[in-house]
Amino acid sequence: MTNPELLQCPDRHYRGVVFEIRPFIADYPEQVILASIVQGWCPKCLASPDHLEYSGEPRCRGLHEMLRESFDSDIIWFTFGIVAGIKPFTEYFPRADIHELITPDLLHQVVKGIFKDHLVAWVEDYMKLKIRPQMQNVSWMILIISEPRAQSYVHLSHRPAYTRSINKLAHELNVPNLAELLGRFLWDQIYPDLDLNSEDIPAHRLPKYELD
Repeated sequence: MTNPELLQCPDRHYRGVVFEIRPFIADYPEQVILASIVQGWCPKCLASPDHLEYSGEPRCRGLHEMLRESFDSDIIWFTFGIVAGIKPFTEYFPRADIHELITPDLLHQVVKGIFKDHLVAWVEDYMKLKIRPQMQNVSWMILIISEPRAQSYVHLSHRPAYTRSINKLAHELNVPNLAELLGRFLWDQIYPDLDLNSEDIPAHRLPKYELD
């Protein structure tokens, strides 16, 4: 990675080429290992785990080397989120910094992390608090959310896998307006930045959904 190699390029000209590592896509547990940081810390910056909404000073190879040489392992663990005894594999490459190379894993960190994990937990909490105590044993999975607002559509898959209509479920739970409550909850989750509260939205404008 320091000495150029002579290669023929697509335009048929020969050039000296120096190879380097480009963006490294990994989910968060892999990022922790690759960057040699403490679980819960950001692999890209020094933001505290308790304040990840704020960006911290960017991490870099040189900074980590300086901190390892200047402080003992306990200080860099608790103050900077660095594992002292392990170095990233890129430390042995002349032109690579793992903190610059790591990029978010959209599947696990955005799709699964936000929609499949957090949003499902929000739905379940809402069901338990706002509808009926009987809903504590009902688990929901939001599969599809599409735009624009006028055609917002949500597909809800009920687990375990047996068929039950929304009307039947409303009857069993003795909650006649269950369908409307679900629609109002989905409105609040899909459009949290709007000034309009779901209680002010006519029922026909609420997100549509299917329940299997």
